[in-house]
Amino acid sequence: MEFGKITPDLLEQTDFALPPDPAGTRTILEQSPGGKTRFYVGCAKWGRKDWVGKLYPPGTPEKDFFEALC
Repeated sequence: MEFGKITPDLLEQTDFALPPDPAGTRTILEQSPGGKTRFYVGCAKWGRKDWVGKLYPPGTPEKDFFEALC
């Protein structure tokens, strides 16, 4: 597998679960003024059309890929 690229045959075998938070994460987040921490997430593309029916529900249009994962 190339870095950042998953072929359709590996998609179903891939674990997308996030690891547990490091011990100090909660402490750092609680120090944010007013408890309001901003997160910015970016990605060149949220998915590929050949993932429809595998990762995304069948018939999901490309414009709805991100929302389908939330």
